[in-house]
Amino acid sequence: MTNEELERVMNFIIKRQERMTAQQEQQQFFINTLLDSQNTLTATVTRIAETQGQQIAVLTENLNNLTATVDRYIHALGNGSNNGSS
Repeated sequence: MTNEELERVMNFIIKRQERMTAQQEQQQFFINTLLDSQNTLTATVTRIAETQGQQIAVLTENLNNLTATVDRYIHALGNGSNNGSS
């Protein structure tokens, strides 16, 4: 192999390595972007779940209060203490 041929082979190898490095950097950028998106999605889902949990707790408390009120009303009617109503 002549020096010129060796130089061409070396240049080919160097350019190939440069392309591979560039591709790896691009892939790493895409991976980082995907990870950021996944973290954002996870945070959003967590906030939604927490909000839904709070809403369920409030609805449960309101339902319990309503049930207690209805029970007291029914109990009052059963005892004849309906404030003079028939």
